[in-house]
Amino acid sequence: MLMIGFVLIGIGLNAQSSEYKFKKKRVEQNQRIQQGKKNGSLTHKEVKQLKRQQKAVNKTVRVAKADGVITSREKAVIAKKNRKVSRNIYKQKHDAQVR
Repeated sequence: MLMIGFVLIGIGLNAQSSEYKFKKKRVEQNQRIQQGKKNGSLTHKEVKQLKRQQKAVNKTVRVAKADGVITSREKAVIAKKNRKVSRNIYKQKHDAQVR
């Protein structure tokens, strides 16, 4: 019985640490978007598109957390989507368009 409690606590801590990483990544990406908006490297349309992509990642995280456990497969999907958003932020900030 005690072992089951430790396993459940471990699963809960693992989900929380994953959630923290996802939140941290989201905050960093949001800062990059705001910086691009402020310095003019992102147009209004690009900002809206990037925010929409972030919302899709957030929805994936919410769905993954719905059952209380974020599996390694779900973590991989979320990480892949985060990498894609990050790449898109970079591409949009460094293209030739000016606000």
